[in-house]
Amino acid sequence: MMHQSIATIDSPEFINLKPLELNPLMSSCEIKVLYLGENRNHSYITKEVATEMAKTLRGAPIVGYYREDKEDFRDHGEKIIFDEDGIKFECLTKPYGFVSPDAKV
Repeated sequence: MMHQSIATIDSPEFINLKPLELNPLMSSCEIKVLYLGENRNHSYITKEVATEMAKTLRGAPIVGYYREDKEDFRDHGEKIIFDEDGIKFECLTKPYGFVSPDAKV
């Protein structure tokens, strides 16, 4: 089965952001990752689909695209390159963390 990422929130919300005692370079927080019903990108997620998606969220990487010019995170970024070799897609997202295996989903 092939998985495909869909950006469901164009401005993720980080709630209760706090450093971890385990490592001051790491923080914990809550993140809203989708909305039920129609999302801002016009995708539509039912409660049933969200419940199935939640089963695979624990342990998943948290990736994002940080725009230096805006000094803010965007959702997922891709760059399309046209050159003499043809058309290529470059993924601009980087890993920033992961969903804890014991996360409340």
